[in-house]
Amino acid sequence: MLDDKYEVVVVGAGPAGLSAARTASRLGFHTLVLERLPRRGELAYPCSGVIAPIPGLISVQKQGNGLYFPEIDLKLSQALIAGFPKQRLYKSPGGHDVELAFAQDASPVVVVDPAELLRNLAEQAAHAGAELSYATAATGLLMEGSRVSGVRTSRGDVRANIVLSAEGTARHVCEEAGLYAPVPAARRYAYVVSQELEAPAVKADHLGQIVTFGQRYSSAREGFGTVVMPAPGRAWVYFTVFADRPKDITVQSCWAYLDEYLQNDLRVRDLFVGSRIISRAGQRMVIRDAPQRVIRDGFMGLGDAITAGGHLGILPAIYGGRDAALIAAEAMDSGDTSAECLAGYNPLSRGLIMRSLEAENKLVMNLTCMSDDDIDCLCQTLHSLHLATPYYSNWRTITWEMVGSLLKQFPLLSRDWDLLGRMLPDGNEIENSHELLSISAAPLAAWQLGAPATAPGLPPLPLRVRVLN
Repeated sequence: MLDDKYEVVVVGAGPAGLSAARTASRLGFHTLVLERLPRRGELAYPCSGVIAPIPGLISVQKQGNGLYFPEIDLKLSQALIAGFPKQRLYKSPGGHDVELAFAQDASPVVVVDPAELLRNLAEQAAHAGAELSYATAATGLLMEGSRVSGVRTSRGDVRANIVLSAEGTARHVCEEAGLYAPVPAARRYAYVVSQELEAPAVKADHLGQIVTFGQRYSSAREGFGTVVMPAPGRAWVYFTVFADRPKDITVQSCWAYLDEYLQNDLRVRDLFVGSRIISRAGQRMVIRDAPQRVIRDGFMGLGDAITAGGHLGILPAIYGGRDAALIAAEAMDSGDTSAECLAGYNPLSRGLIMRSLEAENKLVMNLTCMSDDDIDCLCQTLHSLHLATPYYSNWRTITWEMVGSLLKQFPLLSRDWDLLGRMLPDGNEIENSHELLSISAAPLAAWQLGAPATAPGLPPLPLRVRVLN
């Protein structure tokens, strides 16, 4: 039985929502978490579970057999860690690879079991005093004038001093709160399906990720496949498709594309000989521009609910949930939960991570629209540049010797200048690349060159580039 009134109501029991509930409860606030799924640890979306520290935001310490992230008070025991991927490979249809190595010393990239992590966070929130109500959907908002005063649920109305919406890519509550502009008549959709597999053919030297663009291995018009191999014998496979209309494709037809990818790409197929499916997940979402705002009187949006591409990442989501709860606590202590008093909540929504995710979303969609021949040319060029990992590492400015290395490749760059421009997002989303935190699908964004990327006789690219050593 739900109470009539709480100090904090959190919509959604994902990483952001549970982090917010854990923090608010530890601070002594009467907190309720609403989750439409029936039990702890269930996922409504495909999640690879890849996490790593973020320079300048989230650090990591090795503790015993596990890892500890002090800024978000997150301990990963060995039981939660599925493995340590070594690299990410981008593969073109013609077989050209772009390899990015992951740092595994002071800043390890790890894969966790997402369901077990959610159960762990839920236990911590409950232990701190939060009330977790599963199988309880948030159906709308309660309003008092322009202020959000609570939530309508499938089990009745609940009033609150402040509502924190971490509802994920559904975004219904955030849209009702007015965070997003009206959905345009012409819209884009993303469909993602995934399989977790027991894969005995995956060995220690395979650990990492494989991302394949192009149409040679599936009949999807705009799609790409991803394989995550965190540990010997384990793998996750994803296939993502973009479409202009919901009737152009369904989640069910995406399974056929995933099967085509696994059967037709010989570089992937051999990894799944004798494999067994453990679980499957699928999701459809509308591609949205970033929200116009993330707060209003009595209300805050957080996590995937306020990202353009719908995947903030586990650690940034936990960080954002904690920050939202701290800002909300200060506002409630002052007796004023107006948007003006919540304005300090801004670490991710208007910061570098959000801008990076918006750029990544556009870049991936650009790549899925390119021909196989164009993607082959791009990968051939980028392969020769020996790029550094553009995220999850200690970024350093490059010595001028590396500039010389880049210049040696200038004939290839000039040859593919038009292709590089088409691959990159339009505008200035990633103009300040020395501050860029994450463009996971953009190896080009790892370059760091002090001047704008221009050359005599060549048009400027919409990017400032630097090279990393």
